Amino acid sequence: MQLNDHLRKVMTSPLRLLSATREMRTTRPAELCGNAGIRHVIPERSDQVARRTARGSAGHRPPTFDKTTYRKRNVVERCFNRLKQWRDLATRYAKRASLYRASLVLTAAIIWLPWSAGQALVETRRDLVSANFLRFAGNFSGRSSDRGPRLAGMVPAYVPRHNHCMEDMNGTIRQNSLFTPEARENPTRLFHRIRAENPVTWVPELNAYLVTRHADIVAGMKDRRLANANMAQGLRRLSPAEQDELLPLRASIDMWMGHTNPADHVRFQQLLKRYFTRATVDALRPRVRELTHELLDAVAPQGRMDVVKDLAYPLPANVIAEMLGMPIRDRELLQAWSRDVLAVFQIASLARLRQCQRSIVEMQDYLRPLLAERRQRPREDVLGTFAAAEKDGLVTEDEIVANCVLLLFAGHETTAHLIANGLLLLFQNPEQLDLLKRKPELTPSAVEEMLRCDGPGGSVVRTTTEPVVIGDVPIAAHQIIYLAMVAGNRDPEVFDEPDRFDITRTPNRHTAFGMGASYCLGAALARMEADECFRILLDRFPDLRPVDATPDWQASSPFQHDLNTLRVEFTARD
Repeated sequence: MQLNDHLRKVMTSPLRLLSATREMRTTRPAELCGNAGIRHVIPERSDQVARRTARGSAGHRPPTFDKTTYRKRNVVERCFNRLKQWRDLATRYAKRASLYRASLVLTAAIIWLPWSAGQALVETRRDLVSANFLRFAGNFSGRSSDRGPRLAGMVPAYVPRHNHCMEDMNGTIRQNSLFTPEARENPTRLFHRIRAENPVTWVPELNAYLVTRHADIVAGMKDRRLANANMAQGLRRLSPAEQDELLPLRASIDMWMGHTNPADHVRFQQLLKRYFTRATVDALRPRVRELTHELLDAVAPQGRMDVVKDLAYPLPANVIAEMLGMPIRDRELLQAWSRDVLAVFQIASLARLRQCQRSIVEMQDYLRPLLAERRQRPREDVLGTFAAAEKDGLVTEDEIVANCVLLLFAGHETTAHLIANGLLLLFQNPEQLDLLKRKPELTPSAVEEMLRCDGPGGSVVRTTTEPVVIGDVPIAAHQIIYLAMVAGNRDPEVFDEPDRFDITRTPNRHTAFGMGASYCLGAALARMEADECFRILLDRFPDLRPVDATPDWQASSPFQHDLNTLRVEFTARD
């Protein structure tokens, strides 16, 4: 939400000043931070360096920070920068002879300052976490952080040879590395070992806690003391000038569902639930069937295809594009934009983040005329739902286009992963593939097992808003926690023979789409698209088989892996 939107509200009546100020401090504090990002990381003291050197190869202890000095300096700096933003805005209005607006801005700044100081304390702690993680990430593959980390082959330059117990403010907790050769080769085995030895562990590369037990993950997803982590945190590793350059990117991310405060997150979910109901999703089935047949018709005469390129990505992209009312001729733009947006969810170089920002701005500019058309001629689609909510004053135009960008990206990336990786699971378990061909009515159950074994959501990141206890481990406030669904979905306490792919498994209480307030809105849509896709694919090409013996995996994190390609062949048909 832009400042001008709030000022227009205030202009309607001076009595709305306090409510507008409250909305600004709850929905858009990050936009007012300006270049108040992290300046540097407090180095280790000499005695800490000596102890770490003495340990040698026994393990790696996360650096200790002089938190008191750091917080005092940064709280003052952050508050100063935020007040400077207000001052500059008031000055611009004063130059335009808008003295009334200028006085309102300055009054709001004075009211807002006490809360700003408290928020700065929280953000300072988050910066300590983000900076340490990203400083370590800069050493991936031995490359210097100023050149940007390399995504392919993400292996730390230094890896501890053994685990050891680290002592922190909460007591003693064992730590584990997720970036060892063992972890990259077989993350499932690593997660089994971590879950058995210490379900809540410390990961030095992430400077965060890792939760691997299913019961703890479910409890964490429901716990309101664990807040969603904002993806824009990673931008704070950049210099002040680079952060200023990427302000449009951060402004868009800050309005995404799951990256706002809980009240706004619920507000967006309530708006979209009107459209993502089961009845609405089921009404899309005939169109999904048509789109699937069209894509398979294009490759049938060739007798081969790349499932990732020719089916898994185009199908959900076409569906979400139609839901937003995008013309057919423009749908190829969506795939190009989405590849760029992916940089937000990875450790990306500045060049990739710049391209990501350009694509997000292009997507938002593309969507604004479509939204204007819905205002004039309402339709029963997502944009139409947003336009109606905007008319009721429930959402702004900037929030609409920002969240439509998120929907365009997440709406097809999730399903594309499910289709491609799910088909690979069938190839790797031929007896289950044969069973599914004989009994297509098992397709919904097969989709659930695909989600459990290799779902699109490998983990969710949370921050503690107050001290909590997870799995008998006390965790202080303002700590980063990774809830590893990829590990919890193979917990033997919940799933019999958890490493066996069984399309008849019941019950199947996986957490691939989250839970509670953060449950994925598009879960029903993704399930329906995958269900229709697998039914039609195996019916039309019963002799479908992989071309490559070894999967072509894309280098990614231990929590998730995606296929670059999945080449298959079948009997050609006209």
